[in-house]
Amino acid sequence: MIKLLVLDGCKRCEGLKKELNKREIYFQYEICKSNTAICDTIEDMIDCSNYPIALLIESNKIHKVVYITDNYDDVGKKIRLDNGVMLLPVYSIDQLINSIIN
Repeated sequence: MIKLLVLDGCKRCEGLKKELNKREIYFQYEICKSNTAICDTIEDMIDCSNYPIALLIESNKIHKVVYITDNYDDVGKKIRLDNGVMLLPVYSIDQLINSIIN
């Protein structure tokens, strides 16, 4: 399952949702607001507050987090956390989409 964390009124977030719908890729999304627990937790996990953020979930557990990073040295690196979650920093919406569907 794909779950997007998005901000209300975010053009990149809306663009991502539109593109996934166009490709008929099923996803759920949550609008992040101030003090939204899952959003705050993921921001802390990836040390980044750029949106949208894609969570790839298997067996009700986050398997991979794909996000647009501020640290371009991290682009393309696969970072595995101690809890087994894979972080995949990317540099654009197109790369985020490709990471979701591949």
